[in-house]
Amino acid sequence: MKETQRIKSCGWFLAAWFAVHALGLPMPGPASALVWLVLVLGAMARGAGHFPPWWVSVLLAFGGVIVIKAMGLWMESLAGFSVLWAGAILLLSPLTPRRSLWVLLCALLVLTTLALASTVELPSFVLALDVMILMSIAQQTHSPEESRGGFLLRSLRFLIPVAIVVISAFALFPSLSLRTNAALTGFSSGLNPSEFAALQRSRKIAFVATFPEGASLPKAGDLFWRAEILEVNQGLRWSRGPVRDNVLIPNTQPATWHYTLGIRPGRPVAPLDLPVTRPDGTLLFTVPPEDSFSDETLWNVSSSASPAMDPPDSKVSRGNLAVPSEVASNKQLQILVHTLFSNQSGVSNHLKSLGSWLKKSGMVYTTRPGRVRGISDLLFESKKGFCEHYAAAGANLLRMAGIPTRVVSGYRGGQWNPWSRTITVRDYHAHAWLEAWDPATGHWIRFDPTSQVSAGFEPGLQREVDPSSWPWHQWVAAYTANALTSASKRFSAVWDFLVPHLGLPLILVVVTILLWLAGKKLSSRNPVTGALSALETYATQKSLPRNAGESVLSWIKRLRASFPKDAEPLDGFATNYERVVFGRPDASDRSQVHLIAASKLLRKIN
Repeated sequence: MKETQRIKSCGWFLAAWFAVHALGLPMPGPASALVWLVLVLGAMARGAGHFPPWWVSVLLAFGGVIVIKAMGLWMESLAGFSVLWAGAILLLSPLTPRRSLWVLLCALLVLTTLALASTVELPSFVLALDVMILMSIAQQTHSPEESRGGFLLRSLRFLIPVAIVVISAFALFPSLSLRTNAALTGFSSGLNPSEFAALQRSRKIAFVATFPEGASLPKAGDLFWRAEILEVNQGLRWSRGPVRDNVLIPNTQPATWHYTLGIRPGRPVAPLDLPVTRPDGTLLFTVPPEDSFSDETLWNVSSSASPAMDPPDSKVSRGNLAVPSEVASNKQLQILVHTLFSNQSGVSNHLKSLGSWLKKSGMVYTTRPGRVRGISDLLFESKKGFCEHYAAAGANLLRMAGIPTRVVSGYRGGQWNPWSRTITVRDYHAHAWLEAWDPATGHWIRFDPTSQVSAGFEPGLQREVDPSSWPWHQWVAAYTANALTSASKRFSAVWDFLVPHLGLPLILVVVTILLWLAGKKLSSRNPVTGALSALETYATQKSLPRNAGESVLSWIKRLRASFPKDAEPLDGFATNYERVVFGRPDASDRSQVHLIAASKLLRKIN
């Protein structure tokens, strides 16, 4: 088999493109190595000019299913491997213009997977450059003979408009650029909001909590997912204390909720506040046997709605009362603390006073506050910030009033799915709040300053878990997500049943036969489309693609003149094609059968 030099070069380039991007996708190393192996085989076949028969691609396709099952690929790993594997298999065959569209589709899906992967942070300009490269390849594989000029001239028609769009996007939305003070929403250890001038919303999934049938469900006000306790105070910057190893403090109260927490790789364990523990402080987390079809760590968790009761530790941040000297000595902050708390008694009243002042002070919740230099700048100058700003400021004010206070970071909220009974927590749910110690009750009182500053914050959380307020598209999204999850579970169950009973080779043979029969049936339904596809493949192998504006019959005539030994099948193809497209209705059925036969004969010619 042969390819035109132009399309052959594109095939080489696409193989290299897939190989490079396989390194960046979040999937195991052996899966990447298998993709590389198929790409190398395709490159060897392309160089030799002899491609393997179609059944090799079918076997490799089913081999990909075996790899997915054996390696336990799921979510981003499954998506990335699937599109890479499909692209590599397509490159094992001659790259006709039609087939190149499928390869380019796989490439675009690879880019989509890279952009959405929770473990990959791909710069926006890299994605834009990749799109421009793929558009250039598409133009190369589809440009007719007469319109071919130099490579640069052909590419500029696509690269210039794309470059204008990309540059305009960076100008209008500077957060897309690498030179920006913006950060993506999501959990990060510690608290340092002064490091960023803006936040960008990220929809990547952090974890999924599944509640069994009949289990008690948390309300919107209960969805505080605790990930980290921060007690070392440096103004706007907070960090973990030297004593506490994690946030999972002893909590022996009766459990309120029972659920399964699916933690993704690289994500913190963030159970509902608070996870139940044994009297000795060990967690009641249980890990089920490893599921070979999932790359999540599954925990069975019991959480209590009771508040935390661990008292302040005098060894940590002076009993949660330490305040930086520049904050404690600030006159404006001293006056504010005296105004808010001097006439109050009891921690609950202190928190009510702080909340009332935040509502009336003109504070604004925004993800683009600009650079905030410190507590005083936030409360008296800019008056703009996000959750971390207000949690840090509120904790400092309470500590200055002599109330032990700490900051808690994690997530708040989540998207409820009534069909799968899951709450999906994403990066944009990352949140920070504070806890104040009440010696009268012997527990910490949770207080969220953000809900005081932003009037729409609490209603927004409520809408995510209340299906009665959903628009139609949210119902569709929730139902689709549940359907996909259910389908994957059914596939895994069927696979686990069939393989031990029938054996993998027999399954592959049966499925291959069924696919072959289905393909044969579909091709017979539209003989003209199948015939043109066969003619296109034949012409690509002969390095004589169809010219711009050239009719099918003229194209066949040119092929016949260049390859007289193939005159008989080409003549039969032309005659029956003409009868089917332009002939009498009563002769079309018989001619369709002959056209299909002529198409099969062309496919056999090398």
